[in-house]
Amino acid sequence: MSRSYPGLIRRFGCWAIYVLCAVVCLIAIGGAHAAYFERPKRVLLITTGSRLAPGFMLADRELLQALAKATTARIETYAENLDLIRFPSERYGQIFSEYLSAKYAANPPDLVILVFVGSLEVPGKWLLKLFPNTPIIVAGITEEEFRPEQFGPFVRGVPHRLNPHANLELILRVQPEVQRVVVIGGTADVDRRFLKRVRDAAQHFRDKIVIDFWDYLTMEELHRAVTALPRNTAILFAPMYRDGAGRALVSSQVAASIGQWANVPMYAMSDADIGSDAVGGSVTSIAAFGKRAGELAGLVLTGTEVKSLPFETSSDTVPTFNWPALQRWGIPESRLPPGSIVRFRPQSLWEEYRWYILAGLLIIFIQSAMIIGLFLQRGRRRRAENDRKRAEERFRLAVEASPNAIVMVDGQGKILLVNALTEKLFGYSREELIGQSVEVLVPERFRAGHPAHRAAFFASPQARAMGAGRDLFGRRKDGSEFLVEIGLNPIQTSEGTLVLTAIVDITERKRMELELQRNREALAHVARVATVGELTTSVAHELNQPLGSILSNAEAAEMFLTADPPALDEVRDILADIRKDDQRASEVIRRMRSLLRKQELAPKSIEINEAVEEVLKLLTIDASARKVALKFERTMDLPRVWCDPVHFQQVVLNLILNGMEAMAGLPEDKRQIVLRTGPGNNGTVKVAVADAGHGIPVDRLPKLFEPFFTTKKEGMGMGLSIARTIVEAHHGQIWAENNSGAGATFYFTVPVDEGKG
Repeated sequence: MSRSYPGLIRRFGCWAIYVLCAVVCLIAIGGAHAAYFERPKRVLLITTGSRLAPGFMLADRELLQALAKATTARIETYAENLDLIRFPSERYGQIFSEYLSAKYAANPPDLVILVFVGSLEVPGKWLLKLFPNTPIIVAGITEEEFRPEQFGPFVRGVPHRLNPHANLELILRVQPEVQRVVVIGGTADVDRRFLKRVRDAAQHFRDKIVIDFWDYLTMEELHRAVTALPRNTAILFAPMYRDGAGRALVSSQVAASIGQWANVPMYAMSDADIGSDAVGGSVTSIAAFGKRAGELAGLVLTGTEVKSLPFETSSDTVPTFNWPALQRWGIPESRLPPGSIVRFRPQSLWEEYRWYILAGLLIIFIQSAMIIGLFLQRGRRRRAENDRKRAEERFRLAVEASPNAIVMVDGQGKILLVNALTEKLFGYSREELIGQSVEVLVPERFRAGHPAHRAAFFASPQARAMGAGRDLFGRRKDGSEFLVEIGLNPIQTSEGTLVLTAIVDITERKRMELELQRNREALAHVARVATVGELTTSVAHELNQPLGSILSNAEAAEMFLTADPPALDEVRDILADIRKDDQRASEVIRRMRSLLRKQELAPKSIEINEAVEEVLKLLTIDASARKVALKFERTMDLPRVWCDPVHFQQVVLNLILNGMEAMAGLPEDKRQIVLRTGPGNNGTVKVAVADAGHGIPVDRLPKLFEPFFTTKKEGMGMGLSIARTIVEAHHGQIWAENNSGAGATFYFTVPVDEGKG
């Protein structure tokens, strides 16, 4: 079996698309497989403090979240807590170093992240020895000064510093009544570094408040001391990892205890301590530098060289406060610096259940809207039903009161409604008509079955339908037929298209139209006779010439015949001249009889230029007698037109005679009539008759073609009216315009022959 090439191409194209999709999927799956089975990146996360300290936990959480967002590679994370602050001995450091070396010998990390507090020097050196050439990202709170070359090209990070100056300013803003600030710190090396920075900042406030440093007290002594502080005192808590007795502590736990014991507000410099009973502080954000360290680690894992990254040392702080502590000490929020963050504020019922409340209100609103909508819809439905009933009643009354027979039919032509006039006009009752086909009243076949009526009422140009109706034959119940005009108006309804039909008995109207047509033709004949009467002198002169010539030629022929021998050749020439003169006289008489003949309108296909030339031949003598020059500017290759030649020539004749009369008082050299033929609009040919007279007053132009209106002293006002009647009977138009120079031009159009003959 043969197959078409397009079909094979389409089938082959579909298989090619399937194969291509399969290959793409395999490549994608293979790539995913390869990525999955690639060796994961090993990240070792080391903290120098206790894994129970909230600050380290917060930094670890933010760091790991940022790292997960920064890369799509598989990561294996390992975590170690050195707790160097509580165990600072060199031997412990060596043991831990040996432990890390042995643990990660077989699987060395691709990246080390160190989160520290206080000193970076010791853990930094350990890590460089343990993992040489391994990128190290550091993040922590320190008071050390770093040099870019201090740790080599593989160590970069985000060390942060506390800002005691900002905290002392904040205390005075929030509690302007404070006269004394007690700074609590510890005895560890890292504690001393932080306290030194606080002492340096305190020098700027020595003229404003008293600042005391409690850095050698044991926890028991601190407990007793903070419970007995005088009014107008505030506590600023610095990190404290050892007390005066040398005991190792977790700084955030110490802050929580002091906040509970103190009888005055306590402020902190790290956001890890805000969760205690501290009022707040201008704190270093552990979450922020943990997040930044994770972002830097992600850059390293995605191919960025660690040596291209900076050491981003910062002392930026954010004013942060504890809502319960503010309430405890009666500190109004209006005292807080702009942009402050208030934590642990209890949510109101609206804040806590806002979405539930909004959802409930939305449901209530929707239900209320639906109920209101149903009520409104019910009201609209009732009003619509009442309006529909009123409209139906009005429609029924309008149909019954109509002066025409009204019939409504459906798309299949079945009668749905009739009015009383329909019953009267056709002799049927409503019950007999409802459900019947409309052809019971107006059978279409009657039109073809009555050729006499068709010729009289449909072929004649005068038998035009009124409005947009159609002329048909109606049939009454008794079988009698009569002429009707049908008007159709389609109506779109939910049941489909219905047709409202108006039926008018036009028998009497058609009779009157025929009578009017006969009268018009008689009037046109009278006008032609009158026109010919005006041409009597010209016609007599035109006939006298051939008749006189015939007489002279006959006398000459007799002379030639009596000669001896007879001059037969001369006689033959004379007979030819006699025949020519006779034909000339006969043609003149034919033209006159054509115009004088009384006949009904009989359109046929004619050549318009030839018809105009016939009129010009008839008017040649009269134009010469009136000293008027006739000029014909014809357009060649015009289509043939469909009109009655006699009536057409009557219009041209009337317009030329009117033009000659309009120029009666002009000098002879200016008397000229110009006839033009050319294409018109919408399938017509246009004829123009231009004179050089005085023109027509503008106010009289609209009335020129009205009956009995004339601009002549002795005119009857019927010539142009008859011309309009003839032109419109041919479905043409006639109008007049003044020329830009002298005179006026009359135009009329006749339809092109479209095969009607």
